[in-house]
Amino acid sequence: MTTGMDLEMGTLGTDVDKWYQEREGKNQMNYGAATAHEFAGSLALDGATAIDTPEAQKSRGAGDNGSQKKVNLEEGNKILQILDEGLRAGAMGIGSKLGYMRDCVTAREMFEVQKLAADHGRLTSVHFCYTLGDVTTEPNGVQEILTKARALAAPAIAALAHAPGPRPLA
Repeated sequence: MTTGMDLEMGTLGTDVDKWYQEREGKNQMNYGAATAHEFAGSLALDGATAIDTPEAQKSRGAGDNGSQKKVNLEEGNKILQILDEGLRAGAMGIGSKLGYMRDCVTAREMFEVQKLAADHGRLTSVHFCYTLGDVTTEPNGVQEILTKARALAAPAIAALAHAPGPRPLA
């Protein structure tokens, strides 16, 4: 049996049930989704309710308020509540397109996101395309996520992507 998982982005935590219901009885394969960090920020900061990747233009990474603003304690807790709701509804883990939110997500926010997934015994999947840095410093973000995963005894997926072809060394 084939299994398809949307772990790169996932779906909005408040709509995980809806995501599964829309696919029930329509697929001949197993499926699952993460609860989306990006969409949780979009809902918490902007009231946007993107449920799936095609609606991502409404999301935190699209240049709206959430893509530029580091969250305060109350906003960060709201994001975590939305992610928690998704995990409780059956999300396979938390998907974070961190590379698209590089100007707003702090190391502390990302730690709390990974800790929440760990508390549920679930994975964190982090997409690193467009992270800051050069060929020397860019891997630091990946190493940080994997180090946190090890410290939390929680699984993590580091999804890396870049333009096709060789990357310059300098």
